Amino acid sequence: GVKRGVFEGRFGQWAPAKNPTPENPDGVSTYDPMGKLKLRMKLMSDAERAFILNTALPAYSGVLGAKMPERWRKFNSYAITYLNYRLLPLALFANMVDVGGTVIRNEGFVEPMKQAWKVASDKQYREQLFESAHILGVIRDDIMDHITTEQAGFMSGTSRVLNDALFKYNGMRLWTDISRIISLATAREALKDYAKRAKAGDARAIQDLRELQVTSAHIDAWAAEDMPMNGHSHVNRALDRWVDGAIVRPHAGIRPGWASDHRAVLAWYLKGYMWGIYETLLKRVYHNMSRREGFDRLTPAIYATLATVPLAMAGYAVRQAITGGSTPDDEEDWLMKGLIRSGMLGPAQLPLDMSEADTRGHLAMFALLGPAGTIFEDLFSEGLTGRTVASAIPFVNQRKDVRDWVDASVDDVLGW
Repeated sequence: GVKRGVFEGRFGQWAPAKNPTPENPDGVSTYDPMGKLKLRMKLMSDAERAFILNTALPAYSGVLGAKMPERWRKFNSYAITYLNYRLLPLALFANMVDVGGTVIRNEGFVEPMKQAWKVASDKQYREQLFESAHILGVIRDDIMDHITTEQAGFMSGTSRVLNDALFKYNGMRLWTDISRIISLATAREALKDYAKRAKAGDARAIQDLRELQVTSAHIDAWAAEDMPMNGHSHVNRALDRWVDGAIVRPHAGIRPGWASDHRAVLAWYLKGYMWGIYETLLKRVYHNMSRREGFDRLTPAIYATLATVPLAMAGYAVRQAITGGSTPDDEEDWLMKGLIRSGMLGPAQLPLDMSEADTRGHLAMFALLGPAGTIFEDLFSEGLTGRTVASAIPFVNQRKDVRDWVDASVDDVLGW
């Protein structure tokens, strides 16, 4: 799965080959998911090792603070479920930018667009990719773990069922699956391209293979057998890593350690996507820029902008059409809206949110705490009004005309 791929990418390594045979003179190498970490821990003091085992690894695995009081855990569980239903019924349109990550990872549009068209038009090809993706763990049957593992760890049974239903029926499950199989299809072609260019001495391709912990020989052997899913563990792990570096899914492996503490889950709500874009896509853009020279350094940033901002603008326009909302009239405001909704600002979004809250007369601190903080501030500053009631009702708050009707009706009843 996603968390496993990132964990192994950071801590795992292939051990030196052993036991050569006449049939396999190079020997057999084995993969240790914690190989790098074990080597580092040998050089650590007892106190450092204790911190790694008792705090860092639980945080990285998403179980820090999991032994919280049961009542607190249930409160967090149902509070997150309520926020999901209040804010995410139309989340599909905010996640249209997912396919842009594949363009960024691939450093080009041609192959992702070719694979997207083939996935959409060829049913047999699509089904083969789905099967391969399940074998690799690129897509999963557990929707909550699949869509966002940042919330799934402490969810009660009822909350998990409710969230599974939401992500299934709002289209997020299907879109996530499609975006990941497009990425997998692109990854297969990318690996073959890396191998071809590496054998010709291309420095960037050699570096790409080194990052994915695979060699040209591994890829050539796999491609010669028509890209099977069995018997080529080096290539399978490389494919898994490539896809994890293209599709953003918030989880403990990429967020700050303190944010993995289940007691901080409400404060961190939805920030996982912002941080995930930074760790997964923005760092990739910076990395790709560092490998180029002159004006060519701008190419990865241009790809990132063209692959995400137009999709974000299109998704926002569709969402506003469904909800009865409006879109910016000014071109600069419209472009800024697309940039913000693309997520490509990363953590820089936080001070922007605080500034916008201050402009509207809200406390910046509550904006920093996310939707839970904003809701608390509304209730504290306005009390029970038609607006706060209408905005608090899931689904009702998604349509402007329905929300306005409830707002006016509640105010009439309350006599405001």
